[in-house]
Parts: sequence; C-alpha cells; structure tokens
Amino acid sequence: MSVHYRIIDQYLAIVGHTYPHKEGIKALGARFDRNEKIWKLDNNEQNLRELENFCQQLGGGCLNQDSAAKVTRPTNNVTQSPIDATSSFPESDSFSVSQLVSKAQLALSSAFPGAIWVVGEIQNLSQRGSGTFFALAEEKSKKSHSNATININSTLWNNTLIHIHKKHSKGHVEELLADGMKVRLLCQVSLYKDRGQLSLNVLDIDPSFTKGALALAREALLKELRQKGLDRVNKALTLTKFPFKIGLISADNSRAKSDFIDQLQSYGFCGQVVFFDARMQGDQVTVDVPLGVKALSDNQCDIIVITRGGGSAADLRWFDSKEVALAIANSQVPILAAIGHHEDVCIAEEISFRREKTPTAAADFILTTFSNTKQYIEQLASNIINLIDQNIDQQRANGLRLRNRLQSTAIQSLTQRQTSLQQASHNIAVKASSRIVGDLSLLERKNSQLKQVIQRFIDERERHQLLLEKKLITVDPSPWLKKGWTQIYRQKKLIKSLHEIEVNDHVNARMLDGTMQLKVTNKEVR
Repeated sequence: MSVHYRIIDQYLAIVGHTYPHKEGIKALGARFDRNEKIWKLDNNEQNLRELENFCQQLGGGCLNQDSAAKVTRPTNNVTQSPIDATSSFPESDSFSVSQLVSKAQLALSSAFPGAIWVVGEIQNLSQRGSGTFFALAEEKSKKSHSNATININSTLWNNTLIHIHKKHSKGHVEELLADGMKVRLLCQVSLYKDRGQLSLNVLDIDPSFTKGALALAREALLKELRQKGLDRVNKALTLTKFPFKIGLISADNSRAKSDFIDQLQSYGFCGQVVFFDARMQGDQVTVDVPLGVKALSDNQCDIIVITRGGGSAADLRWFDSKEVALAIANSQVPILAAIGHHEDVCIAEEISFRREKTPTAAADFILTTFSNTKQYIEQLASNIINLIDQNIDQQRANGLRLRNRLQSTAIQSLTQRQTSLQQASHNIAVKASSRIVGDLSLLERKNSQLKQVIQRFIDERERHQLLLEKKLITVDPSPWLKKGWTQIYRQKKLIKSLHEIEVNDHVNARMLDGTMQLKVTNKEVR
C-alpha cells in the first residue's frame, strides 16, 4: 500500500500503489498523465516537502536517492525549524478555503490511507453515464434534536461496477443496489475539493451482510408476530364456499393483475372482482397495501388477493414490513398472497390465509374452491339420494313386515272377535228372550192397568161433560131471549147495572135473532 516518488527535472513522478490514495494525491496538486500512467507534481520546495511527508506516512519515499539529498527534512536538531501548519504560509497565520480543504484532504488521506468498510442505507439512487450515484445514510440517534439522517455522497464508477458484477454476479449486485437497502461497502474516503464535502468512492460490496440484515429483521418480526399469535389469526378464518366477491390488490396495468383476471374469465367466473390500485414496490407498499386491505374489507369482499409479478428478494422486502403484516393479521377477510417469488417466502405470505406462487395460481385456487364446492354439493346430493333410496327400501321392507303382521293380527283378532261376537250374540239372545218374556208379562200388566186408568178417565170426563151441559143449560140465554128478555153489551162487556153506563152511551142489545144498537137517553135508578 506504499507510495513513492521520483524527481524528474521539472516535475515529481508519484508511483506505487496510488489508486487507494488518489484523492490525497490530488490534494497535493498532482495530475494524472494518462499516456505515461503516472501522477505528476510540479517540482518545487513546498511540493517536495509535502510529498515527502505524504509518502513517509504511507511507508514510501524517494526512489532516486541522489536527488533525495536535496530534500530538506526535519531533524531533532534544535537549530532547524520543524515543519508545522504555518510554515507553508509565511505571510499569514490564516488559511484560505482552498488551503484548508487541501490540508483536510492530506489529513483524511493520512487517517484513511486504505479502503475501509462502511455500513449504511442507500438513498436517492440514480444512474448516470459515468456511474451510479447515491447517498449512504444513517439515522441519527434518538438523543438528537433533528430527525434527519447523516448522509455521505457515494459514487460507484462503471468500471468498478463491472468488476463487482464479475465478482458477485450481476443479478445479485443489482438486487442490493436499491433505495432503502442496508449495505456494507468497501470505500475509499475522500474530500471533494470543489465543494469541501466528504465523499465515498465505492470499491466493493458485501452481499452476505445485506442478506443477513434482511434475514435478521425478518426473523425478529416473525418472532414478535408468533409471540402475539398474529401469525395464525388470518389462517384461522373460514373461507366461504362461494367467494363470489374477490378483492384484488395489485398495480394497475400490471401483468399480475391481467394474469389473475384473465385466468378467472377464461373459466367463466361469474362473480365480481373489486380492484384496489397499489404500488407493489418501494416504501409506498407499506402504505398502499394496508389501505387496500381495509378498503376491501369494508367493501365486504369474500377474499382478498395480494399479488405482484415476482421479483428478487430485495424487491420483495417491503412485504416483510410490520405495517403489511399487521394489516393482514387484523383483517377479518381471508388473505390470499401471491407475491410471486418461488424461492423465498415473505412474511406477508407466511401469515396469510393461503400462499400461492403466481397470480394465475391464485385465480386457480379460487376456481378450485368453486369446483370443490360443486363436487361437495354433488357428492352431498348423491349421498342424500342414496340415503333416500335406502330409507325407501327400508320403509318398503318395514311396510311389508308390518302388513304381514297386521294381516296376521287382523285375522287373529277377527277370529277372536267373531268368537266373542257369537258368544255375545248367544248371551244376548238368551238374555233378550228372558227379558222379552218378562217384559211381555209386565207389558200385559201395564196394559191392563192402563185400560183401567183410561176407563176411569173416560168415565170421569163423561161425568164432567154432563155437569157442564147442565151448567150450560142454566146459563144459556136462549130460553130467556125466547121469552122476550134481552142482554145489554158495551164493547162486548155485559152490562148488569145502570151504574155501568151513562146517558148518551151507545150500547148493544142482544135479541134472539140478532143485535141492535141503542143510545141511552135517560136512566132511572130504583
């Protein structure tokens, strides 16, 4: 890792392992000659002194010893002046900005002579023509009054990226170089002179660190969910036999959405798909997916499908987030996760009601649910028919047995009844005959008594009639009328006294051959 120099006429040639220290070499004012592939620095006393110090710190020095004798070096002799921060600026004890930055570059090169591993989170990643640019960030401690992060601008040049791709595989590296990924990078620390900013030049990446960090975070969240029993809540829900109303969370115009719906339609699905447009990659996943789960649950969907078109483990890390996990655990609707990654299982899939590998497989599961329900109903109907047939056969056999028993019992009962009836008939005939004889004798006695009673009644009526005739003769006015007597009536009432009529009253006089009307003009009372 040492750096050396040669004194060549008008310039100083810097050689050795210069690449890790190029920022420090630039701070000295050197320039890189692409033709000769060396760094060149103007040969003067100040540059020679600073370069000598720089190389000594890195374990190097001058390669042409004859010229090195001309270099003034500090010794322990008190008569010589040591090199200090102000020796380069005899006219003043202050620094210009550029001088300060140069000194800082030298100090930084001395503090970090070689590449170091730096851990941080990638933010604001962008790719431009010459390389990949991003900020390596770290959240400030909780004691800090600011919620901002500490950022260092970082650069990964294209030629270095090609070397890293060959070392770790292109696909693997591209998974790690994404916004929000926590990475461990081998960097050369430098100070960007034009802006006076600390910067990192990325030389390598540690894939195992990022995978380990993601795995640790995933296991920690899974452990928390399991301790609270939240990993089994959605699995314990019951899916209706007929999920006609399906909630779909995916990105609009995505292949996942079209594959899912096309698969349903190809089999003639007659239900309804309620779509919720959500971003399925990036930080917004932790916002959109929980919102979608709540909206579709409120819409009373029978099942909710969360799907996207696959991706790398890094792309799918958002589905290992606590926000998505809690949304699934708290859902009252079964969640079908089809995130689309064959090798790894994210937490969203781990705790969902069911996991499928692809959107098409998710649609097939729902279609299979209907098919299984249909088979279940058909089997149930077949079982019911068989039970009915068995019951009919059993009832028919029971009917035959009962009919035979009834017929036998009826014949036996009729025989017994007939015998009893005959005996009863004989008993009745005997009793009736005896009763009739007695009744006839009684009837004759009653008839004789009745005749006597009737005869006495007739005799009594005849005597009464004679008495009435005699009485009638005595009260019949006809003989009196024949002798010239008459009866006076008023309003059919027989008048027997003059006190019963008044002068001018009209009365009727009864004669033997009729009646006549009279008017009372005078009355004399005796």
